[in-house]
Amino acid sequence: MENTPLNLLDEFAIENLPSVRRRKLLPVWIRIFVWIFMIMGGIAIPVLFMGLLGMRPNLALYGLETNVMASAVGALLLFLFLYKGVVAAMLWFEQGPAVVLAILDAVLGIVICLWVMFASPHFVFKLELVALVPYLALMISLRKRWAMAAAGNP
Repeated sequence: MENTPLNLLDEFAIENLPSVRRRKLLPVWIRIFVWIFMIMGGIAIPVLFMGLLGMRPNLALYGLETNVMASAVGALLLFLFLYKGVVAAMLWFEQGPAVVLAILDAVLGIVICLWVMFASPHFVFKLELVALVPYLALMISLRKRWAMAAAGNP
């Protein structure tokens, strides 16, 4: 009885969890999306140059789509793909601010999806929300653990 903690939840506190690599904190589905968005972020750079050369590549994300890079939607989509690529790379390479930037990424995605859903002449549910909401919840729950995890310690 003398080893019983004062608070029964103390043994589950974040501070008492063993040190792990940050990457191992990410579930498999996030790791898959990390690779997809690292690739998409890398592709956004040539797409930008294609647009500057007068080509019209199609871009679409969160219900926004365009093939005109020199437009507000085109610039926003290129920014989103580049930003998601950077966040994905930061998560994969276990960078400190990655989770905070991922939270911002999820919030931005949810806001854009909701705006597109309700600004359209007819309501269309955006399926991206099915992944964005759990992504946001997971990143919020990982924030403290990510900050405390020792990168590089298996």
